[in-house]
Amino acid sequence: MMNIRKYSVLVALMMIVTCGQSAASRFTKNEKTGDKSLPADILGYGKDARGKECYGLRMGGNGGTLAAFFSKDSSYVAIITCDTTKKGKTGDVGLLSVYSAKDSKQAAWVREINPKTTSFSINGPYVVSEMQLEVGKDKEIRNYVEFRKLETGEVQSFLQITPIYVNDSLDIVLGVGNDAFPDLFAYRISDGSFLWESDKWASQPPKCYTQLYDDKTLFAVADNLYKINLETGKVCKKKVRAYDEGLDASASFMGGLVGSLLSTVLFGPSRYYYYYLYCPMRKPLGYLGSNICFENGNVYMADCSNVYCLDMMLKEKWRTKLGAMGGNIVLKADSQKLSVFSNGYGTADDDKKVDMGKAFYLELYSQSGRKIMGQSFSKGKDAVRDTLANGETLKTLLFKNSIVWPSEDMRDIRTVEYPKKMYGKFRNFIKGQAYLDVEKRSRFECLDKGEGCLVVNDKDSAFVIKDDGKVERSYNASNVYTKCLELDNLSFMKNSNGRTRFFITDKDIEQKVDLDDDVIDVYRFADGVIVARKGSFVFIDGDKLKEFGK
Repeated sequence: MMNIRKYSVLVALMMIVTCGQSAASRFTKNEKTGDKSLPADILGYGKDARGKECYGLRMGGNGGTLAAFFSKDSSYVAIITCDTTKKGKTGDVGLLSVYSAKDSKQAAWVREINPKTTSFSINGPYVVSEMQLEVGKDKEIRNYVEFRKLETGEVQSFLQITPIYVNDSLDIVLGVGNDAFPDLFAYRISDGSFLWESDKWASQPPKCYTQLYDDKTLFAVADNLYKINLETGKVCKKKVRAYDEGLDASASFMGGLVGSLLSTVLFGPSRYYYYYLYCPMRKPLGYLGSNICFENGNVYMADCSNVYCLDMMLKEKWRTKLGAMGGNIVLKADSQKLSVFSNGYGTADDDKKVDMGKAFYLELYSQSGRKIMGQSFSKGKDAVRDTLANGETLKTLLFKNSIVWPSEDMRDIRTVEYPKKMYGKFRNFIKGQAYLDVEKRSRFECLDKGEGCLVVNDKDSAFVIKDDGKVERSYNASNVYTKCLELDNLSFMKNSNGRTRFFITDKDIEQKVDLDDDVIDVYRFADGVIVARKGSFVFIDGDKLKEFGK
């Protein structure tokens, strides 16, 4: 077993820094328009309807905005900020600042980080940091994972692995070593103690999809399909082709996974546990496989070529060829049939979709794998761009230059193609109620789509398309807004086309605050809202928000 402890003390000392001074005592008295003496921790975020500058409290350190991520119950938020180069690129020095909803004006703890080599998440009571460090005289790069208490920042464990599964309830983390053909290791999160090791893991996967079957049984899809006994470390393996090594996008990637477009729309709410890992050692196009289904003692899984039915020991019962290359497949099984939907794309860098093949739907008998029916939704390499649904019933699929309306049983489809010269390339649907800004953004009015949908193209146009396929009218997409956040009597309106714009409106959707041009997102936190700007995070106190709602 590799030595994982000799680096822990040094790294911990290097990374822990003291918390900055609170600005709560100066927050109110310094809120003055045009006051050049405003301290650095008081920042503007927009102007109200009268043109008066609005101020809030800085969260995190100085420097550019990178990310904000929340605990599951939103009781904590971790803010990542970083200094940038003269050319605006991410620097080597940043800060991770963790705030509690009980005291949103002062960080609970802060640590210095290198944002170029570290990724973060919150898992239960821990902040999880996945990092790359240079080790030894040769400065060999090694992957590590660090667990800190969410409340205090105290280091619980520091391990030389790339994590593939974390379960704080079971107090266990699984990870692979740094070798090209690594072993699989299990440790206690709470103290970093070693549990077991397995040599059944084949290679370094860029992503890993995991699903817990019961408290001691975990299924994982990486380069192969694995069944892992969490107590004993016994591992069963089934060779599948979840990645296509021959299709290289020359990019590493993180986040994203199974085709989520249809996972809830077509098959209901997800029950699957996802854990993502970042591994820069290999550069394949992306994940082409599926989720894992369990039904009547069977295990169902698909790769880019086949659908498999396996017993609980991963012994193959049957396999059925897909007929076309699959990509990001969604499975749903019952006692009679297995539903298979391929979104038709792989995943490149930054989670961009790369068209791989046709988007299609199959129904198979779950006990034999015999085909019941099949339906292709696209021609050639044209993956699904977006979907619309009525409840859990799929209504519409959007493609690059076409829209497809399937019947409820998927037996019949109706496709309308739209000329590229006239309509450009379709990007996405605008979902939910849409609003148009009028009278120089002083108020908004509801946009009536009727029995139709609103489609945005790559030329900043939005089209209302009726269910019969006819284009009824078009708008400048930069003038179309949706509610991205609602808080009491206030709504945060967002436009993501062209320039991203945010407004705060009251219950009558009348503009109250015009947020600055560099605002990129807003989040609910504690009694207020966090505004993410390109250069900072700003907290708007709940009392301030109530004033806008009057």
